[in-house]
Amino acid sequence: MQIRTWKKLGTLALLGLLTSWIISSCSPSASTSSTGSTEKAANGSAEVEFWTMQLQPQFTDYFTH
Repeated sequence: MQIRTWKKLGTLALLGLLTSWIISSCSPSASTSSTGSTEKAANGSAEVEFWTMQLQPQFTDYFTH
């Protein structure tokens, strides 16, 4: 009974991985999104935007110790 349960679990995990792979390969890539945030500029380069957070003073002790 234990082996049957592991086989069923393995089959479901494999089916889940295959489903997620198929869905991700069929969806459009980030460079073709309609938002335009990752589209290439006219000269062929792409713009990257970094967002930062201020972690002080709540996390100062965490990083210094």
